[in-house]
Amino acid sequence: MTPSIQTVVHDRQITVSVPDEIPDGTRVAVLVVPLFEQIGIDESQWSSDAAAIKDWNEWLTTIEPIDFGQSCEFDDKFREYNLDAVRQQMRGGEASALALRQKCRC
Repeated sequence: MTPSIQTVVHDRQITVSVPDEIPDGTRVAVLVVPLFEQIGIDESQWSSDAAAIKDWNEWLTTIEPIDFGQSCEFDDKFREYNLDAVRQQMRGGEASALALRQKCRC
C-alpha cells in the first residue's frame, strides 16, 4: 500500500515527515493536488444592490423545505433538555450531563 501524506506549504517550500516504513534513499514522486478548491464567489464579490437582493429572494422561495419526519420521545426529551439548559445558563447555572441521562431514558 502506498501511503498518502498531507502537508502544508510554508515559505514556498514543502516539508514532509515520512513514515518509518519508507527508508532513507527511497525515490518518491510528489504530486501537488490542492485539497481545497473554492466553490462559488468570494463574499467581496456579492452584489448587494436592490435587483440582486430581489433575485436572491425569489430564488430562496424555490428551495423545498426539509422533512425531518415525526419526532420521537427521545427528540422531545432532548429538545426539552436543551431548553432547560439554556434557561439555566441564562440564570447563571450549569446544565449537567446527569440531568440529560435522567430525562432521556428512552
